[in-house]
Amino acid sequence: MNHEFQQNSILSLQSIQNTLNQHQIELEENLTHKALHQIITIFDIKSKVESNYFSNLNYFRHLYDLVNKKNLHQRHVFYHIDILQRLSYAYFRSRNFENFEKTLHDFETVLTSSELFLNQFKEDLLLSKFK
Repeated sequence: MNHEFQQNSILSLQSIQNTLNQHQIELEENLTHKALHQIITIFDIKSKVESNYFSNLNYFRHLYDLVNKKNLHQRHVFYHIDILQRLSYAYFRSRNFENFEKTLHDFETVLTSSELFLNQFKEDLLLSKFK
């Protein structure tokens, strides 16, 4: 996907799905946290380039639900924090402020419970609170 993104500066939803199908990757629970994080990152980049988070919000939510089902957050804290941060931003950009507040609260809760990544994400948390 990264190679295709470099070839075509804009990824269509169909090209993402085709690439996933070509490599026999299904968006399901058996994907690792890292793989789900990378797919969320691709949707985040797509949303930024298109300035359209709303159309990709269902994919963000679906991917987060897959990550959340695994209940391995203690082993994959960085990915969990980063995914929550991206999801909260997607809700904000989609003007879904109720879910933005909930996700931001989850982001802050997980972040403050893990001091290892606090310095890395502290600025993102502060900026999100002032939006």
